[in-house]
Amino acid sequence: MEQSDFRKYVVPVVGGITLNVTASYLYDALKPATTGATWYPIIFLATIILFNLGYSVLLIRYIRHLEMQNFIKRTECHHSFAHNARNLAVKLMARKPIPPSSKEGEDPISLTGDSHYLFKEDMVLLLESVSNMFEHLVPKGTKVWACIRERRSDDHYHTWARTSRCNTTRQEFSEPLHKDSNTIANLKKSYKEKRDCVLITGSRTVDWHKMINDEFSEDLSVLMGAVLCKSWTGRAFDDPKLLWIICVNADRENVFTRECIPLMKACNDAFSWILNTFVRYDAAKNNWPSAPKGPATDLTA
Repeated sequence: MEQSDFRKYVVPVVGGITLNVTASYLYDALKPATTGATWYPIIFLATIILFNLGYSVLLIRYIRHLEMQNFIKRTECHHSFAHNARNLAVKLMARKPIPPSSKEGEDPISLTGDSHYLFKEDMVLLLESVSNMFEHLVPKGTKVWACIRERRSDDHYHTWARTSRCNTTRQEFSEPLHKDSNTIANLKKSYKEKRDCVLITGSRTVDWHKMINDEFSEDLSVLMGAVLCKSWTGRAFDDPKLLWIICVNADRENVFTRECIPLMKACNDAFSWILNTFVRYDAAKNNWPSAPKGPATDLTA
């Protein structure tokens, strides 16, 4: 334990010892004045027990606060590492292509391409890992699951991969989210105005776009992460497009807090690395032309 950490924990420990030592001296000092009073030891002992219980509760809350602060610092470092690694990878990639488009009368197609469908099992494994990480940050017994929505040529985000922890019936009634729906608009707004690619929401919040699957009450708390595809101009990143959205869902309200955001950002960057790789892979496979340079804050995809 470092010296700075020792100082953090020594204060509450010394406080508890001081409380009990003071109580013993107080007991001896008041004992002559209560000679013969049988109630005195009982009441004094009960008072000390109550004080110790109260102090223990405060001590636990204080230690948990310190642990959460340390957790936030660590996950901020994880996010910084993942962010810089993703950026370096994108800098080494060719410019991203013009997104594919579907022909009239055909089903909408993914703007990512189609190669990622061949690796759906791998993507589900990654989502399971994300669920496991956030499961440790919510109250015990909370069901946590994750999914990915992808942008398709019909201006909607469709769910194409989800973990096994959710109700399997969700797949039958899954509805796409339009790019201008309240939920997506708020996620974009968070990125554009705050440079914050994570939105904390839920199916019972006022800005949530209501859907049939909300009836399962499995998305009462949701962390939505913007996964961007972009290009490197040699001087800066430009033309960021919101092609994937990662959702971490829980069946209990208000379980995700601001403390969860750095970890979610790290997950976003990892998936962004994968997304940018898939986009370039399909571009090379299908010989798609490169997209022209675009504004750095454009998220209209």
